[in-house]
Amino acid sequence: MKNWLLLAIVLSAAPLAAAPRRAAVKPTPHLAAGIVLSTYNFPIDKVPVRGFAVCAPGAILVPTMGGVATAGVNHWVIPPSQRRPSSVACDVHANMYVVYQGTDVTLVTFGPKGRQDKLLARLPPGEFEVASTADGFLWLWGKESRGEWRLFVLPRNGVLKPIWSGKIPISAAAIAGKNDLMAAMGSEIVLWRPSGNSLGLFDAQGPVDGLAVDPSGAVFISRPDGVAHLRSLRGQPTLVTSEVHGPLVSRPGALYILSRDTWAAVRIRRTGL
Repeated sequence: MKNWLLLAIVLSAAPLAAAPRRAAVKPTPHLAAGIVLSTYNFPIDKVPVRGFAVCAPGAILVPTMGGVATAGVNHWVIPPSQRRPSSVACDVHANMYVVYQGTDVTLVTFGPKGRQDKLLARLPPGEFEVASTADGFLWLWGKESRGEWRLFVLPRNGVLKPIWSGKIPISAAAIAGKNDLMAAMGSEIVLWRPSGNSLGLFDAQGPVDGLAVDPSGAVFISRPDGVAHLRSLRGQPTLVTSEVHGPLVSRPGALYILSRDTWAAVRIRRTGL
């Protein structure tokens, strides 16, 4: 079956404006052994992007400047518009899930007839982010306009279900296991289940701006002082890099970071992690 998302990236008729020049992130002694960094630039928005998605090999998608850009490739996947995508995720079937204007959860598919958008749910007024499991089970979190933080699940072909609300900020989150979510709430890392049950896992000892979980259960945590790797929740963290930090996405053999300092997507080729 053709991957229409990749085809859309390659054949997009909406080229990006030239991205501002930035210094590449270079490997330094502050890297774990066997680590190599590669950077992929994208146009910088006046409002810092919160997250990104790696939807296929070579498809690093970043919501920025009112659209969704492919980092390192001179194309828009979703051209800029007043609808302003604020968050993006993908499943293994190359379906995109986009939160427009902070509230409208939309399924975006690409096929022979081009791009199709289908509204799945509407969140309360605010700014929300989305994460997808392999099969399109969605978690959504963010801050309502009235000030409360909210957490929702949206099963595939299902109904939006509230899971939690409160004053504790959710600074990062990642799919863990089949349908669970690992979230940074303050400095505490919490595992949430679709039933609404939660389990406090450990204290990150500081602010967290990125989380990723491997299929093996290993955890990557980003803080302002760098990115660390935990093989198990009871193990000691291992430094991956102190060069970059920000939102994380883990893929087999690679870790992707949306650098908070350079606003470039960084791919870390990793061995032995």
